[in-house]
Amino acid sequence: MNPKISVIIPCFNVEKHLKNIFEDLSMQTFTDAEFIFINDGGSETIDNITADFARMDSRVVSVRQRNEGVSSARNHGIELAKGEWIVFVDPDDRLENYYLESLILSVENTSINIGIGGFKQIFVRKGSMVDYTIKQHCGPMSLSEALAVAPPPYKCHGIKYTDCHF
Repeated sequence: MNPKISVIIPCFNVEKHLKNIFEDLSMQTFTDAEFIFINDGGSETIDNITADFARMDSRVVSVRQRNEGVSSARNHGIELAKGEWIVFVDPDDRLENYYLESLILSVENTSINIGIGGFKQIFVRKGSMVDYTIKQHCGPMSLSEALAVAPPPYKCHGIKYTDCHF
């Protein structure tokens, strides 16, 4: 049976962040998901780390491609995805345990194709952390609403699997 959500994580020279994102994904309250780590021509260390994740969690898929950039890595992930919904996560993101659950609950049983979740951007300056919310909307919206609220570049999480590429 295919998972409800495919989470695509493009990776390039992000070894120091992989453990945190794997822990955040594996602790999600919504468990009907697969996690596709795409090593975009980064070090073999990334391959080793993500292969270890795959041994620890059967939902993990570890793939390597030659370096073609983050959009190519995401597109490769889309091609491999088995889920009804696609979520993009960057390796340096940190996720609340209910992140996937809140996304799926906000878009299930609607006719929308994109859901954008809220996120915070955290900056560290001279040892102190400045934390502020960039986007507060969470829930279904049309593509035109999404582009109006978050013009490019935007962080779009929760793209219903159609035949779209980036």
